[in-house]
Amino acid sequence: IYKFSSDNSDEIKKESMMKCVLEGPQLAVSDTELVLSTNTTSPWLVMDIRSGQVVAREHPGLNDSPATTCGETVSPVYVESRLVAFCHQSTGRVQLHDRRDPKLLNCIDVSVNEDSLWSFTSLHECSEQSSGTDTPVCLGMVSNNGTLNVYDSRNWTTPCVSESLDLTSPLSSPPQLRFKPSDQSWVSVSGIDAKVYVYQLTAQPELVFVHKGHRYVEGFRQQTITTSHSWFPTIDNLIISSAENGTIQAWQFEDTRESKS
Repeated sequence: IYKFSSDNSDEIKKESMMKCVLEGPQLAVSDTELVLSTNTTSPWLVMDIRSGQVVAREHPGLNDSPATTCGETVSPVYVESRLVAFCHQSTGRVQLHDRRDPKLLNCIDVSVNEDSLWSFTSLHECSEQSSGTDTPVCLGMVSNNGTLNVYDSRNWTTPCVSESLDLTSPLSSPPQLRFKPSDQSWVSVSGIDAKVYVYQLTAQPELVFVHKGHRYVEGFRQQTITTSHSWFPTIDNLIISSAENGTIQAWQFEDTRESKS
C-alpha cells in the first residue's frame, strides 16, 4: 500500500504490506475494504486494510455457467460499496454479488471472441469514496481488441455505450480501464504499451491526451507496458500510473482542444 508523503512533495512512499493466502490475487478497493479473488475455482476474500485481517471468506459459485472456463482468472470490482462484480477475464462474463448476502444477483454476458481478454472497472472504484455513500452504478469493460462497453443498473443486458477504440494490447494481458471520477464520459486506458490514453466519450470516442512519461526513464525497453493507473479523486485531471519497469508516476494533463479551436 502506497501513499503520497505530503501536499508539497512528489514522493510516493510504501505505507504497509498485507499478506494474503491467495496466490497472485486480483483485488478491488472500497473505502477500507479489499476484495481479492484469483479464479473460478478459488474462494474470494474480504480483507480490512487497517488491520490486514481477513474478515470474510466466500465461495459463491463463480463457476456456475457452461460458458465459464474452469480456473479462469476472475477480477473483483466494487460497483457499489456492497455490490461486487466478479469479472471473467477471458469471456467478458460478469457476475454481480451482494457483499452482505453473497449470492448471485445478476449476470452480464458478451459475445465471446476467443482472441479477447477483458478488464473491468466501475465509476464507484474511480470516485472518491466515503462510508455509506454510493456513487452512481456504472460498470465499464474493455478488451485487448479495443472493444469498450459501459453498463449501468438501468439495464445490465444492453450496454449504454459500446464503442471500438483504436487500440490493441498484447494477448497475454488485458488493458486497464478507468473512469474519470467527476465525469463518466471520460475514460482512460493503460496496458497497451508504455503509454496511458485518455478519451472523452462523445458521439465517437475522442483521444484527448497520451501520457508517455514511462518511456523517459533510464533503462527503458520498447516492450515495456504500463501495468495500471488511477485518477486522483480530488484533483482534476491528475492520474497516477505504473509500468513494468518499476516506475510509478503522478501526472496532470490539460485539455487543449478548446484553445486550439
